[in-house]
Amino acid sequence: ADLGNIGLVLDEKQKSNEALNYYQRALKMYQKFDTFGHNDTAKTLTRIGDILYQQTKCDEALDYHE
Repeated sequence: ADLGNIGLVLDEKQKSNEALNYYQRALKMYQKFDTFGHNDTAKTLTRIGDILYQQTKCDEALDYHE
């Protein structure tokens, strides 16, 4: 299963903490196995940043959006 897609579904179901966990796990896998800076890495960084922003963790969110 694609952990990023599971995170996306959980985020849509308003389960942001669970989604964040899956996105972070997916990001670790993408960073470990994707040496080309794949689009999935960028999308996952953005999704993590979006959740953190929704949780008013603006400084952390900015780190993921940069």
